[in-house]
Amino acid sequence: MITMLKQKKETKRKSVSIKQQIISFIREKALKYVSLLIPAKVSFYFYNLLGSYLFLELHRSKIKMQITSSQIKAITKYIKPDNNFLIFGLGNDSGFWSTINKKGRTYFLEDHQGWFDKIKQRFPGLEAGLVSYGTKRSQWSELLFDKNRLELDLPDEIKDTKWDVILVDAPMGYDDEKPGRMKSIYMASKICKKGGFVFIHDCEREVEDKYSETYLKNAVEEVGNLRVYKIE
Repeated sequence: MITMLKQKKETKRKSVSIKQQIISFIREKALKYVSLLIPAKVSFYFYNLLGSYLFLELHRSKIKMQITSSQIKAITKYIKPDNNFLIFGLGNDSGFWSTINKKGRTYFLEDHQGWFDKIKQRFPGLEAGLVSYGTKRSQWSELLFDKNRLELDLPDEIKDTKWDVILVDAPMGYDDEKPGRMKSIYMASKICKKGGFVFIHDCEREVEDKYSETYLKNAVEEVGNLRVYKIE
């Protein structure tokens, strides 16, 4: 009897899982199709006006954002009027973040010259600067407690600004030949103001996790592979 009940429960669970996968597939295809018909400016306008999850999904699909809608909402709830918002990494979503924080200051740090030029051409009004990390991800363990080597050469204007919110989504860190996010996480811990918030994307990866727990420590929220830290 118990075995039969367990089998029924497992069958029901699998059935629900399959239904969820089908719904997710249909939803993804529908959003992709609709996003072709609606300009990015329109989807963003209605998201900004209504705060609608649907229009956020449409806009995200339109501009090919990697961060999920749930993660976007998690970040935006911490952004207050007149905030200073620093982002490690330029991308397709840079115009979105700049507009979201239109009453404050948003600044981007990028290490790839070609990508920097491409995004600046698309969004000429963005404030952004080039940086050089000079590291490889393979060095992460030897650099973990070496604060002198983790120091990133930044303009005084950036180091002296009281940053309310910082998003670490760069540099590339998916293999040992890429720079890794050791310096960006360490610098975020230094220049984010007390009481401010730091967001670490790809927090499930070993380097991001180790450096965040070492230098940021106080995690207050996690949405998928995005972790939120409060600076104390």
